[in-house]
Amino acid sequence: MLVALPLFTGAVISPLVFPHNLTTPLSTLFSLIIAGLLYVALGVKDLILIHRDALLEASAYVLSYVALLLFFMQASAGVFFVAWLYAVLALFLVFYLLTKDHRMATLFATLFGELIWIISWLPIGFLNSASLCFAFVLFAGDAVRENRISIKNTAILMSLGILIFTTSNFRL
Repeated sequence: MLVALPLFTGAVISPLVFPHNLTTPLSTLFSLIIAGLLYVALGVKDLILIHRDALLEASAYVLSYVALLLFFMQASAGVFFVAWLYAVLALFLVFYLLTKDHRMATLFATLFGELIWIISWLPIGFLNSASLCFAFVLFAGDAVRENRISIKNTAILMSLGILIFTTSNFRL
Protein backbone atom coordinates (compact mmCIF):
# COMPACT_ATOMS: atom_id res chain seq x y z
CA MET A 1 0.00 0.00 0.00
CA LEU A 2 2.86 2.40 0.75
CA VAL A 3 4.18 1.87 -2.77
CA ALA A 4 0.99 3.36 -4.26
CA LEU A 5 1.07 6.40 -1.96
CA PRO A 6 3.73 8.36 -3.93
CA LEU A 7 1.92 7.73 -7.22
CA PHE A 8 -1.34 8.93 -5.71
CA THR A 9 0.33 12.01 -4.21
CA GLY A 10 2.03 12.84 -7.51
CA ALA A 11 -1.30 12.57 -9.30
CA VAL A 12 -2.98 14.80 -6.72
CA ILE A 13 -0.26 17.49 -6.81
CA SER A 14 -0.14 17.63 -10.62
CA PRO A 15 -3.46 19.52 -11.11
CA LEU A 16 -2.26 22.18 -8.70
CA VAL A 17 0.79 22.90 -10.85
CA PHE A 18 -0.80 22.31 -14.27
CA PRO A 19 -4.46 23.32 -13.81
CA HIS A 20 -5.37 23.51 -17.49
CA ASN A 21 -3.38 20.81 -19.27
CA LEU A 22 -3.39 17.55 -17.33
CA THR A 23 -2.75 15.35 -20.36
CA THR A 24 0.47 16.96 -21.56
CA PRO A 25 3.72 15.00 -21.34
CA LEU A 26 5.14 17.68 -19.05
CA SER A 27 2.42 17.19 -16.43
CA THR A 28 2.84 13.40 -16.62
CA LEU A 29 6.60 13.76 -16.20
CA PHE A 30 6.05 16.10 -13.26
CA SER A 31 3.73 13.56 -11.61
CA LEU A 32 6.28 10.78 -12.08
CA ILE A 33 9.13 12.91 -10.70
CA ILE A 34 7.07 13.82 -7.61
CA ALA A 35 6.11 10.16 -7.18
CA GLY A 36 9.76 9.09 -7.43
CA LEU A 37 10.89 11.69 -4.91
CA LEU A 38 8.20 10.67 -2.45
CA TYR A 39 9.08 6.99 -2.94
CA VAL A 40 12.71 7.79 -2.11
CA ALA A 41 11.57 9.87 0.88
CA LEU A 42 9.55 6.94 2.21
CA GLY A 43 12.57 4.66 1.86
CA VAL A 44 14.88 7.15 3.58
CA LYS A 45 12.35 7.53 6.37
CA ASP A 46 12.41 3.79 7.02
CA LEU A 47 16.21 3.50 6.87
CA ILE A 48 17.55 6.64 8.53
CA LEU A 49 14.89 8.34 10.60
CA ILE A 50 14.49 5.81 13.38
CA HIS A 51 14.24 8.48 16.07
CA ARG A 52 11.83 10.86 14.43
CA ASP A 53 10.37 12.72 17.39
CA ALA A 54 12.09 15.98 16.48
CA LEU A 55 10.98 15.65 12.86
CA LEU A 56 7.41 14.93 13.96
CA GLU A 57 7.40 17.95 16.25
CA ALA A 58 8.82 20.21 13.54
CA SER A 59 6.26 18.98 11.01
CA ALA A 60 3.49 19.60 13.56
CA TYR A 61 4.65 23.19 13.99
CA VAL A 62 4.87 23.66 10.21
CA LEU A 63 1.33 22.31 9.88
CA SER A 64 0.08 24.74 12.51
CA TYR A 65 1.72 27.75 10.84
CA VAL A 66 0.37 26.80 7.41
CA ALA A 67 -3.11 26.28 8.86
CA LEU A 68 -2.96 29.65 10.60
CA LEU A 69 -1.76 31.38 7.44
CA LEU A 70 -4.56 29.81 5.42
CA PHE A 71 -7.11 30.78 8.05
CA PHE A 72 -6.06 34.41 8.26
CA MET A 73 -5.83 34.72 4.46
CA GLN A 74 -9.36 33.34 4.02
CA ALA A 75 -10.97 34.91 7.09
CA SER A 76 -11.94 38.10 5.31
CA ALA A 77 -12.97 36.35 2.09
CA GLY A 78 -16.40 35.26 3.31
CA VAL A 79 -15.54 31.64 4.16
CA PHE A 80 -14.75 32.33 7.79
CA PHE A 81 -16.46 29.29 9.30
CA VAL A 82 -14.92 26.78 6.90
CA ALA A 83 -11.45 28.28 7.35
CA TRP A 84 -11.93 28.38 11.12
CA LEU A 85 -13.04 24.75 11.19
CA TYR A 86 -10.01 23.74 9.14
CA ALA A 87 -7.68 25.67 11.46
CA VAL A 88 -9.22 24.13 14.59
CA LEU A 89 -8.96 20.61 13.15
CA ALA A 90 -5.35 21.20 12.10
CA LEU A 91 -4.53 22.55 15.57
CA PHE A 92 -6.20 19.50 17.12
CA LEU A 93 -3.95 17.30 15.00
CA VAL A 94 -0.89 19.36 15.98
CA PHE A 95 -1.60 19.15 19.68
CA TYR A 96 -2.47 15.47 19.41
CA LEU A 97 0.91 14.86 17.80
CA LEU A 98 2.61 16.84 20.59
CA THR A 99 0.70 15.45 23.58
CA LYS A 100 -0.52 12.01 22.45
CA ASP A 101 -3.66 12.67 24.51
CA HIS A 102 -6.95 13.42 22.75
CA ARG A 103 -8.44 15.23 25.75
CA MET A 104 -5.55 17.68 26.00
CA ALA A 105 -5.56 18.10 22.22
CA THR A 106 -9.29 18.88 22.29
CA LEU A 107 -8.79 21.40 25.09
CA PHE A 108 -5.93 23.17 23.30
CA ALA A 109 -7.74 23.13 19.94
CA THR A 110 -10.81 24.70 21.56
CA LEU A 111 -8.76 27.37 23.32
CA PHE A 112 -6.79 28.17 20.19
CA GLY A 113 -9.98 28.20 18.13
CA GLU A 114 -11.24 30.97 20.36
CA LEU A 115 -7.85 32.72 20.26
CA ILE A 116 -7.68 32.79 16.47
CA TRP A 117 -11.28 34.01 16.32
CA ILE A 118 -10.36 36.89 18.66
CA ILE A 119 -7.12 37.71 16.85
CA SER A 120 -8.94 37.74 13.51
CA TRP A 121 -10.74 40.88 14.73
CA LEU A 122 -7.47 42.75 15.23
CA PRO A 123 -6.48 45.05 12.34
CA ILE A 124 -2.86 43.86 12.12
CA GLY A 125 -2.77 42.00 8.79
CA PHE A 126 -2.85 38.28 8.12
CA LEU A 127 0.91 37.64 8.41
CA ASN A 128 1.15 39.34 11.78
CA SER A 129 -2.02 37.60 12.98
CA ALA A 130 -0.69 34.19 11.95
CA SER A 131 2.69 34.93 13.54
CA LEU A 132 1.08 36.03 16.79
CA CYS A 133 -1.02 32.88 16.98
CA PHE A 134 1.99 30.77 16.04
CA ALA A 135 3.97 32.32 18.91
CA PHE A 136 1.19 31.18 21.25
CA VAL A 137 1.25 27.70 19.67
CA LEU A 138 5.01 27.47 20.24
CA PHE A 139 4.57 28.66 23.81
CA ALA A 140 1.82 26.12 24.53
CA GLY A 141 3.70 23.29 22.82
CA ASP A 142 6.80 23.99 24.88
CA ALA A 143 4.75 24.24 28.07
CA VAL A 144 3.13 20.88 27.33
CA ARG A 145 6.46 19.25 26.53
CA GLU A 146 8.20 20.55 29.67
CA ASN A 147 5.10 20.25 31.91
CA ARG A 148 5.71 23.77 33.22
CA ILE A 149 5.65 27.38 32.10
CA SER A 150 9.12 28.86 32.30
CA ILE A 151 9.93 32.52 32.78
CA LYS A 152 12.24 32.45 29.76
CA ASN A 153 9.46 31.23 27.44
CA THR A 154 7.05 33.81 28.85
CA ALA A 155 9.59 36.58 28.22
CA ILE A 156 10.13 35.34 24.66
CA LEU A 157 6.37 35.26 24.05
CA MET A 158 5.94 38.78 25.40
CA SER A 159 8.84 40.14 23.34
CA LEU A 160 7.49 38.47 20.17
CA GLY A 161 4.06 39.92 20.88
CA ILE A 162 5.50 43.40 21.34
CA LEU A 163 7.56 43.02 18.17
CA ILE A 164 4.54 41.87 16.15
CA PHE A 165 2.35 44.71 17.40
CA THR A 166 5.00 47.37 16.81
CA THR A 167 5.76 46.22 13.26
CA SER A 168 2.14 45.92 12.17
CA ASN A 169 0.33 48.65 10.31
CA PHE A 170 -2.90 49.22 12.13
CA ARG A 171 -5.64 49.74 9.59
CA LEU A 172 -9.28 50.30 10.41
